[in-house]
This record gives sequence, structure tokens and C-alpha cells, in this order.
Amino acid sequence: MTVYRNSFDGGVAGQTVTVANSGGVSGDPFYSADPLVYASSPARGLLSASSSFLYYTLKWYCASSFFGPWHLRSYIYTLTLPNVVARIQSIDSGSQLNQYVAVRPDGRLELFTAASSTPTFQSLGVTTAVMATGRWVRIETMWDLNGPAETRLFNDADAATPTASVSGNLNGVYAAFSTANFVTPDGWWIDDVAVSDQGWIGSTVPASQGSRLVPPLASQRASRW
Repeated sequence: MTVYRNSFDGGVAGQTVTVANSGGVSGDPFYSADPLVYASSPARGLLSASSSFLYYTLKWYCASSFFGPWHLRSYIYTLTLPNVVARIQSIDSGSQLNQYVAVRPDGRLELFTAASSTPTFQSLGVTTAVMATGRWVRIETMWDLNGPAETRLFNDADAATPTASVSGNLNGVYAAFSTANFVTPDGWWIDDVAVSDQGWIGSTVPASQGSRLVPPLASQRASRW
């Protein structure tokens, strides 16, 4: 897998995001795409994507790295917090939801794991800080099959130090990973998504500002396996 990225900047504002039009200038095309819509505002670069349904999802199939660790990154923009627990990042095993991160109605992020194919989900904990609204925030999550998991919230979207984090252990996960999913709740925007098996991804300055990576902290680099 190495790294898949997508900035949405190659789309056309107002058009639906599809597998066919999601590549090119935007980056790596998605394996599967629910009908999000390209949006010019708010956007970190030229375009973002917006949702009109609770769980519109973009997926990448990551065949070369079934056991992790997987690192997911997405930028989220919303004016309001959800009325219900809303998934924003997840991992599937085959067609079965395996792991996920959600935003709670109180604005805190909660990390969940499943130990069986039923599945029955177990909370690994919640962040102490609340996700900011009315601005872009960055969320990064790491999952390692039968190992650690961690979600980091960056209310300053380009910061190197997280606002808050939550971590736990995936002991007992029932199946290898297959797809990385980025979920956009109704009325929210998503931008600059990425998945990697090479460690924490960090922040990416939008293409309109000159694309470059903001390197992770030394403590983040040390956590790469």
C-alpha cells in the first residue's frame, strides 16, 4: 500500500465524486465512492467534498498490508456537532465493519474496536478535548492488528502537536483489515484524505499554497514500527 492520498482538487465543483473522476490531479482514485459532491468552499485547497447523508463513505482497498499498522488521516469541517454518534474513519474486514472512530454529540472523539464478527463494539476511550467547529480540524488514527490503536485530534489543522488523543489495544480483533474508509456525516465537509502503512502522515499544506508535508514530531516518528 505505502501511501494513498486524495485532495479532491481535480474535481469540478457541484459534480458528484465517483471512482472514475476521483484520480488524476486529486491523487489516488478511490476503490469505492458514495455520492459526495465536490465543493469549492470551504476547502483547504481548490476543492473539498461535502455530504448530504449521514454515512457517505470513500474507500480504499489496501491489499498489500492486511495486518497493519494502518494510519488514516482526514480533515473535517462542520458548523455543528452531530445529534447522534457519527463515524468519521473506519476499517473493514471484508464487508464487515471492524474498527472505527466517531464524533459524539458532546464533540469528543471515541475510538471503537470489535473482537468478533457479530460484531460487538468495545469503546477504547474518548478524548478529553472537544472537536472544534467552524474551522478545519485534522484527525489521524493508527490501527495495528492485535496491537495498539490511537486517534489524534488536531483542532489546529496544521499543528504538529495534537489537541488531544485517545489510545487502546486491539487484542482479540477477529479478522485482517481490507478497506480504509472515510465517512462524511450530513452537512459536513472532508478534505485531504490519506492512508499509509509507513507511519503517522502529518499535515499536508494544500496545493494552492504549495504542497509539502509538515513532518511529525520525533515522538511520532519513534512510534513507527
